[in-house]
Amino acid sequence: PQAWSSQFSFCSYPFVLNARSKSLIMRYEAEIEQHQHLEHAMLKAFLNLEEPLPYLVLVVRRESLVQDTVLQLMEHKDHLKKALKVVFHGEPGLDEGGVTKEFFQLIVRSLLDQDRGLFQSDETRRVHWFQCNSFSSEWEYSVFGVIVGLAIYNKVILDLRFPKAIYTKLLGRTPGFEDLAHSFPDLHKGLRMLMNLSEEELESLGLCFEVTERCLGGEGDGGNAKQVE
Repeated sequence: PQAWSSQFSFCSYPFVLNARSKSLIMRYEAEIEQHQHLEHAMLKAFLNLEEPLPYLVLVVRRESLVQDTVLQLMEHKDHLKKALKVVFHGEPGLDEGGVTKEFFQLIVRSLLDQDRGLFQSDETRRVHWFQCNSFSSEWEYSVFGVIVGLAIYNKVILDLRFPKAIYTKLLGRTPGFEDLAHSFPDLHKGLRMLMNLSEEELESLGLCFEVTERCLGGEGDGGNAKQVE
């Protein structure tokens, strides 16, 4: 390992790689790891060391998709880097990729549903953001991250639309005022206009600041709303 660390690798300098190159590297690395796990399972089966488990197999019911998935991921948490195969309970057929893709589309759509309380959506800009005053725990958000990670690892493209601030945070940076321009453009525009006013102009406006937060569904659809002035 010490010798490897001294060798040159373009992966140590990600700024020289474009997005496509990084995607290909992640894909090849995942394929190599999945193949290694498959060989390891076959070797154990040949030596009669244990029953082979060459794939991560999830058997889920459509009516309880999230619950079944979470329970089985916890049960097989040491096998997450194996190639994924999905079986819908009571439905015949082998998973050649199409079932897995449908599975990820369905479960991500369910987790993004506002009624679940994890995320809220902006229909105007078609992006998602964390639900304010959510009753969900950090563990539930971790589960969402694991599922997204599994999709990427198994080469499934998801239609996830998050504002720029999320990716700024993932890069280990602190989101700043300019990130509001993409995340919350109306708020950014209003604050920018206020910043350009003098103190006298601000006082003459007699502004009253009010924030409306949506909780579990939002206003007008059975949810709760809270106003703060």
